[in-house]
Amino acid sequence: MKSSITLAAGLVAFALSAGPAPAAEITILGGMGVISGVRDLAAGFQSATGHKVNAVFDAQALAKVNAGAPADIAALNPR
Repeated sequence: MKSSITLAAGLVAFALSAGPAPAAEITILGGMGVISGVRDLAAGFQSATGHKVNAVFDAQALAKVNAGAPADIAALNPR
């Protein structure tokens, strides 16, 4: 639940900082534990803003983030 709130806050912050601009593509790199929450939030975000959300889920998401994988938002389970 906490990661879903963090993700929602990140999506809102992104939308507000973008201002009136053409639709963007946002990449989310997520762990396996956040699939349901990210998909639900991404669908609502896409509908509300017109921005495309590309969510990629990987069991090794934290390692990929630490290795510098390109993503706008990392959605991971807290340890």
